[in-house]
Amino acid sequence: MKKIFFFLFIASSLQTFADTTGYYVWVQKAEFPPLARHRAIGFSIGDKGYMGLGHVNAGGVNIAYPDFWEFDKTTNSWAQKADFGGGTRFGAVGFSIGNKGYAGTGTSAAYVDYNDLWEYNPVLNTWTQKAPMPGVARDGATGFSINGKGYLGLGYYSDWYEYDPLTNVWLTKANYPSAVPFYSASFVIDTVGYVCTGEYTYPSQLMSFHPSINSWIPQSPFPGLARFGATGFSCNGKGFIGLGCDYGYSDFKDFYEYNPQTNIWDTLTEFPGSRRHYVPGFNIGNKGYCGTGTNGTNLKDFWEFYYYIPFIDTTGIETTDELAASNAIEIFPNPISNSANFRIKVSPVDFALFTVSGTKVYEEKNIQNNYLFDRKNLLSGIYFFSVSVHGNKIQTGKIILL
Repeated sequence: MKKIFFFLFIASSLQTFADTTGYYVWVQKAEFPPLARHRAIGFSIGDKGYMGLGHVNAGGVNIAYPDFWEFDKTTNSWAQKADFGGGTRFGAVGFSIGNKGYAGTGTSAAYVDYNDLWEYNPVLNTWTQKAPMPGVARDGATGFSINGKGYLGLGYYSDWYEYDPLTNVWLTKANYPSAVPFYSASFVIDTVGYVCTGEYTYPSQLMSFHPSINSWIPQSPFPGLARFGATGFSCNGKGFIGLGCDYGYSDFKDFYEYNPQTNIWDTLTEFPGSRRHYVPGFNIGNKGYCGTGTNGTNLKDFWEFYYYIPFIDTTGIETTDELAASNAIEIFPNPISNSANFRIKVSPVDFALFTVSGTKVYEEKNIQNNYLFDRKNLLSGIYFFSVSVHGNKIQTGKIILL
């Protein structure tokens, strides 16, 4: 079987999903194929995800990218698509409306800001320039779509706009009423958009935008520390925000769930990957996705997040059999002299080691990060291991101790 980093935790609000108890899980997917980067964009069209643009700026190097990639969750693979029509760009905004994707604003490697908008057609694999956003050119803006319209603004300014792809026309909407966020996180639940974080000097207010009444409404404050460059997505009627960094560029890996029905936040177990900021997030169905970013080192790993119900097959929800299609743990070296590293690809997991006669000789529960296995006083020979998620076996294999 394949490896998995399975990160699970029970959320206090899970009772709303029928009467079956489930768990949120993180699964590490195929890496974003091009060079590691941050301040990229991401969105989904149908059952495919799309990521691209971004930049690196370290050691005197400042490079912006125009490349654009499609993620197929069925095959867990990436395919390169046509470069972004607006050229090299980072700090831009991406969202989708229907069967088209949209990207715009942002800045170049020379820090020239843009207010343009480009439409991506996945069938033709082409970009078409559309009417520019009416506001000032900027990076660090926020955008999402609701009911066939796109919404874009903020990023150091309080203005907010609605884009109609049928008429290619922008309308000015209600200004953001609080401290203006930049590089904020957002998510959409039903017909309401939510914006949070993006301010590192004030407590982060969650604001909901309601297109039907053209109004921003304050919700329960974000429970984590103030930050910018966080990521956000929605999953099964809940919103999720995490990662980012503070003013001193100290990175976070905490994650939080927002329930719009109760207006309550829950603190979740930490993200199993590296701390980071400038991370794009998006949804494909009932799954959230995020990846790339930086913590001083540019990153290219890519993660999937969803609600897991063992053995229950419902739309957008995994089963134990599906999890077993990916290896939870990668062990190296194997054969093992004294110790080995476990690269965890699904979090958390339980690990057990057995002799060839079936006697359990080693067990470690709730492994949530990469783990160092120490053989201690185990004798040389062949052993078999099992990896389980909440009591459900998802991987087995063999270890040789020298």
